[in-house]
Amino acid sequence: MRFPAGTPFPVADLALSTLTFPASVLPEGMTSPSAAVDGDRTTAWVPGPGGRMVTDLGAPREVGTVVTEWARERAPSAVVSVSEDGLTFTDVGPVRRDGVVEVNRTARYVALTTTWRTGDAGLAALKVLNQSQR
Repeated sequence: MRFPAGTPFPVADLALSTLTFPASVLPEGMTSPSAAVDGDRTTAWVPGPGGRMVTDLGAPREVGTVVTEWARERAPSAVVSVSEDGLTFTDVGPVRRDGVVEVNRTARYVALTTTWRTGDAGLAALKVLNQSQR
């Protein structure tokens, strides 16, 4: 039996439905970053000025790439960083014009820091793919 609207398992996106931070008291102008990992292209995380989100993959995973999909044109510049402990983050690099960042390392936490300004797009999807899914 096939379910055309279903999501195949195992899920390719390691960030799909993961825990995100900040989770409760959000900085002014920011919406919940969970909107970027909910699998719904009609929702988007609005970072607010200088916004940063972190997603917890639940355990250290081999991360090949991070892919950003913005809700519309005028995406802000952004940098991806990773961590194994959630305290010490290492910048991996800026998001390219095609929305991709090569990571190629083990990480439990993936962070996205933006230079978002009023009028910029929200982040519809933050996808974390392992090395075999590139």
